[in-house]
Amino acid sequence: MRDNWILPDKSSLPKAILFLAWILSPGIAAAEFESEITLSIRAFNHSARFEDQANQHATAFAQFNWYQSFGDIWSFEIEPYIRLDSADEARSTSDLRRAFLLGEFDRFEFGIGIQQLFWGVTESTHLVDIVAQTDNLAALDQEEKLGQPLIVFSVPFSRGLFDLYLLPYFREQTFPEAGSRLRFETLIDGDNAQYEHPDEESHLDVAVRLNHSFAHIELGLSHFQGTARQPNFQFFPGPSGPVIQPYYAQIRQTGLELQGVWESWLLKLEAIYRSGQPDLTFSEQDYWASTVGFEYSFYSLFDTVQDLGLIVEYIYDDRGDLALTSSEQDWVVGIRWALNDLRSSEVLFLIIKDLDTAARTLVVEASSEIIDDWELVIESTIFSNLPPFNPLEPKADALVFDLRDDDYLELSLRYYF
Repeated sequence: MRDNWILPDKSSLPKAILFLAWILSPGIAAAEFESEITLSIRAFNHSARFEDQANQHATAFAQFNWYQSFGDIWSFEIEPYIRLDSADEARSTSDLRRAFLLGEFDRFEFGIGIQQLFWGVTESTHLVDIVAQTDNLAALDQEEKLGQPLIVFSVPFSRGLFDLYLLPYFREQTFPEAGSRLRFETLIDGDNAQYEHPDEESHLDVAVRLNHSFAHIELGLSHFQGTARQPNFQFFPGPSGPVIQPYYAQIRQTGLELQGVWESWLLKLEAIYRSGQPDLTFSEQDYWASTVGFEYSFYSLFDTVQDLGLIVEYIYDDRGDLALTSSEQDWVVGIRWALNDLRSSEVLFLIIKDLDTAARTLVVEASSEIIDDWELVIESTIFSNLPPFNPLEPKADALVFDLRDDDYLELSLRYYF
């Protein structure tokens, strides 16, 4: 597949970074090496709906991070990643998540290479996150990112930072294949994506971001112009049935992040205004979307060292039933339970409830260190009352209808060294 790569054939940027690091090697000052290896078992609660799908599968992935400084100015970081799945070929992949050369000067910083980048403050959705492509085969939470080739120029100032990003290469989304769970009934042909711009994945995208800290508030303002990371989908007749092809439009997006702390309250807001992206019916329209909420913490619960956080968020998309996401008007309620023990044990429980239908999604994440450098992670997602999808009258609420039998429980054992 064209999106499983370590060094992209169409870009010489990673090779240039490695070469520069080699040139600077006489000034080596310090090196750090960290690694993570994870073994996971994912089991589905319902039998597979489609042929070649498995009811359970095992996954192993490893990532290795090497950081090297060169004198007082330059540093280099590289992080290869590999994932192998026993039953889902689409989830087996290799990637270079980081290969980044950074120069820190008196008044600015300059970086070039491959980097993972994540923006956002809310728990349930990440609207402002726009630079690095999501690895949506790794997890459903949209927080796993592919490596993004970029050039960044940063100017720090008192209590803030201004970043300018040049993005010379675009990473396409990866999609489930015939043997994958969590897929649509009609497969998406990710190998034949369509683009609005003739430069396709080589279009030069641009992003800027201003981050500033006030007394109790963190503010982020961003603007992006270029290829949409989230594709639209076009339906075509094929020899063995309909075919879905991704379509990547040229968009402009302005984003706002706010996070404020007041006593036991943590207030959160993400909002965007986007133009250029077609909606569910492939009609282009400008729209805005937001996620707003809070987390209220009860500290020293029942005179113990444990803390309990109450999470409430509201998701709104101006496009309504024509949005490209099923979370177009949802309430999110959950708790975060931190035991604050020697094992750093924590549990997150979320319910995402659609306001227009009876659909709801339950998400559970729990983690605990079992012995030194070993961590046990439990994750589960349960879909309930999903409304049926009607191709003659598509609605955002029904986009995930094909996932109705894909409730799963995943156990992971992680080793850090």
